[in-house]
Amino acid sequence: MEPEVEVRRKLLIAARHPYTVVRRFVDSWVKIYTGRSFTPAGDRREVVCEATSTDLEQWTKREDNPILRPDAATDQLDSFRDPYVYRDPVTGDFVMLVTTAQRDGLPRRSGALARARSSDLITWRRDGYFWAPGATFDLECADLFRIGAWWYLIFSTAERTHYRMSRDPDGPWLIPADDLFDDHWFYAAKTAIVGGDRVLFGWLADAEPPRDDGSRVWGGSLISRRLSQADDGSLRIAVAPASPGTEPAGGHRTMLDATNAFRTAPLAPANDVAMELPITVPTHGRFGMMLRTDPALSVGYRLSLDVGAQSMSWSVITPRGEVLVAQRPCRLDPGEQTVMQVTVADSVVDIIVAGSALCARAFDSRYQGSLVWAENTDLSFGEPRNLDR
Repeated sequence: MEPEVEVRRKLLIAARHPYTVVRRFVDSWVKIYTGRSFTPAGDRREVVCEATSTDLEQWTKREDNPILRPDAATDQLDSFRDPYVYRDPVTGDFVMLVTTAQRDGLPRRSGALARARSSDLITWRRDGYFWAPGATFDLECADLFRIGAWWYLIFSTAERTHYRMSRDPDGPWLIPADDLFDDHWFYAAKTAIVGGDRVLFGWLADAEPPRDDGSRVWGGSLISRRLSQADDGSLRIAVAPASPGTEPAGGHRTMLDATNAFRTAPLAPANDVAMELPITVPTHGRFGMMLRTDPALSVGYRLSLDVGAQSMSWSVITPRGEVLVAQRPCRLDPGEQTVMQVTVADSVVDIIVAGSALCARAFDSRYQGSLVWAENTDLSFGEPRNLDR
């Protein structure tokens, strides 16, 4: 272990990691954050620190930081970050969840959430593990909240943001049929109450170099999604509101006859779009949109919805074929009236259909072709409406 003075000297606020801000008194706020240091040999060390503020702008670090360290007997010292604080609904204590890894766990399955308790946000005592499933590596960016009779635990690992659900804030935790909020482009999501709704905030990864075949990098553009609760307690993504003054659903409908073929119907050409398209889910087949396409449909992007596979996907269209970028389960009930909500702005792609969401990148903006397509099915759709985003 490094000397205490060395640890303090080299602690820094790791802006890439989430922190928790808690109101202690009317005019006092507490920030609980990750402190990171490195040994002379270059080994990473992580601890939890605290700072206070009266205006949420100027912060004063505690002189006795850190307030919580990993337990050298049970925790790996290089993984102790992303503190999340909430109030125990029974005792009223403050409870802190911290991303860590068990020292005696398997290398790729040691991820756990350490737990600590405090009555005053000053003195913290370790209280074992909140959750140690032995299923994956670090459980990052934990979040815990309640909607109705269900509690939800959100965490990010293996390039995706997951959730679990329980009737009790201490578990046991159930895995829903679809435990993801998106595919691998969406990460590090946390929630907050906005206008009475539970809203999920995460980042859409950038790519380096910034092109369709670039590699995903850490961090990117903010993506927000309003959550809704299904009858079985599982979480779904709620659609965004249409812009004021746009035509309501139920107006003019277009029937695209593609019973035994591939057919398209044009939309207004554009590089960027923020629209919803009312549709009637067909009994079979595939359908969706093509955006930023050339006249020959040999370059661009495709949103595909597959009734048989109950899925949606985003792919890049190239002269040599299509390249799948992201894919998600999507519940498509034949005959259901629903909407495809699609936003493409610069390189950001954000799609919501039937309670499922998918985000990705689209860097090629040379063409403006936009169309609806269907294959081996008949598709009924309404007039596109602008989104208020």
